[in-house]
Amino acid sequence: MPVVHFMNVGDGDCSIIQHGSGRTTVVDICNGGSATHKALLEAFGRHIGIAKTGSGNYGMRKYATEPISYMKRIGISKVFRFILTHPDMDHMDGFKELCDEIGILNFWDSGVRKAKPDFSGGSYNEDDWDHYVTVRDGKCSGVTVVTPKAGSRLQYANRGEPDDRGGLS
Repeated sequence: MPVVHFMNVGDGDCSIIQHGSGRTTVVDICNGGSATHKALLEAFGRHIGIAKTGSGNYGMRKYATEPISYMKRIGISKVFRFILTHPDMDHMDGFKELCDEIGILNFWDSGVRKAKPDFSGGSYNEDDWDHYVTVRDGKCSGVTVVTPKAGSRLQYANRGEPDDRGGLS
């Protein structure tokens, strides 16, 4: 049965879809490989959280999950499909570490292009941007770049596999 994980990653986005076929899709990544978060996990264990009652914003953003460690804990050993919705750093923070530690087979490129951001004094890692460009431009061995457009028909999206197991597997 498919399982969807909507990650609390702080300011950015990351969703993980475990398909019934056993494949995994990751949509965006943020807080991936965060040294601060890893240090907190080591110091305080895996279950950092707050408990309050009533309604309102409970400040959960302060207790973000680091998605790469999370994926390893739930047994994800390879990402079949990584979809980058757009190249803002809060959607690809930790991208290089994801590729290095877990690996991706297919990179879905939305086609959106932006100039390289200024990394001086920021909290994001320039290596993530540089690796994104390498992958996006098809220069990363073992990663297939897919650029779906409206109306596109392609295998593993809206066309089944050769053995006809269906789309979106």
